[in-house]
Amino acid sequence: MQLPSPDQVAGIEAPVAVVIDVEPEGAMAAVTETKERWPLTMVVGLVSLPGGGIWNHAEQAGCDLVTTRGAVTKLVPPRLARWIEASGGRRIRLFALSDAVYHVGGDIRVVEDDCPHAGALLSYGERTSTMVS
Repeated sequence: MQLPSPDQVAGIEAPVAVVIDVEPEGAMAAVTETKERWPLTMVVGLVSLPGGGIWNHAEQAGCDLVTTRGAVTKLVPPRLARWIEASGGRRIRLFALSDAVYHVGGDIRVVEDDCPHAGALLSYGERTSTMVS
């Protein structure tokens, strides 16, 4: 997988979002190269199945959102709207852990980031009260 060369994109404004199928060989390099070229562009990685090593590798390569092909149309539009409205805030990986950290009612809670039902990352879910979905 190869992205256009810098000469081919010279003068082109950075895209708001790029969607990359992260499973083919070379896809992770394309993710990293995209984030290096356009750091404020939202990079969405697509996987066949939720969770697992490929999901974590895609995040480590620079994906701002990793989702299954079936959930992309549901998850990307609201996330993209928030991404565009954000004043420079971006999701970053601080530790190579598979945990999600939440501030709930004055307490810090740490839970496994993998949803036991769908395998998606809970840190991408919406939190209401003490429930993450």
